[in-house]
Amino acid sequence: AGAFAVLIIVSAVPDAPRAVAELSPVEPWPGWSPVSGLVAMDHTAVAVLPAGSYRIIAGRPTYDPAVKTLPADVVGTGDLTVSGVTVGGEGTAAREVEQALLDAPDTAIDVLRGNGVGWVLVENSPGEMGDSARVLDQLEVLYEDAELRLHRVPGAIAYRDDVDRTPAYAGLALWGLALLAGPVAAVIRDRGAGRRR
Repeated sequence: AGAFAVLIIVSAVPDAPRAVAELSPVEPWPGWSPVSGLVAMDHTAVAVLPAGSYRIIAGRPTYDPAVKTLPADVVGTGDLTVSGVTVGGEGTAAREVEQALLDAPDTAIDVLRGNGVGWVLVENSPGEMGDSARVLDQLEVLYEDAELRLHRVPGAIAYRDDVDRTPAYAGLALWGLALLAGPVAAVIRDRGAGRRR
């Protein structure tokens, strides 16, 4: 029965053994350390180019390392495109920032500032760049190497703290109540048992 199951799988996907590559870590680019240091200088967000959540590094697709590497909010739509079909991510502000970079309207820098973006990071990876060169030409380059180029958005950057933390605080309160429920129930049970004696 096991051999039959393997036969069915192999016949359904004959190139599976060749198509499934061994997973291995991708060596990070050396520029991440200085870029992280520069970005840590303030509390503004980072917009990334090319558009999209995935990068090709060392010939292999990987999730954009900026999201996990940088000590700042990385503005990204979270859209996922597979075989030409795009599944939309979340966040209207991220979409507004991305469109401002790709379409490069005259108000692009104001859009970046208004959404709390103080940095634009361009990664050396295939992807959609649109007309972003028109915006990038107006920004100061603070770091550049073969893989990464970090631009500074000029002027006053709006600090955005529009995150509603009420659900987090409510969850923390519920966790605290659940933590105390056991000891309180034990005390109540012990008091009740003492009266019956």
